Amino acid sequence: MPEVNTDKIFAAFLLRLEEVAQIEDFDDIEKEFLGKNSLLSEERKSLSSLNEVSRKKYGKLLQDLSNNITSKL
Repeated sequence: MPEVNTDKIFAAFLLRLEEVAQIEDFDDIEKEFLGKNSLLSEERKSLSSLNEVSRKKYGKLLQDLSNNITSKL
């Protein structure tokens, strides 16, 4: 299973969230963490190369992280 530290990604997201100065910054943060070219998107693309058990486990981790980020936005 690929090693991506979801805690570090979420911590980086929270730091960026603290830097928000205007409403447009939320859009930038959303693109950075949830957008088409985000780290989460790239990791989701790699799910197909994993076996079924790892894919389910890793997919759930990525989805939980995505949900946490979305709820904070």
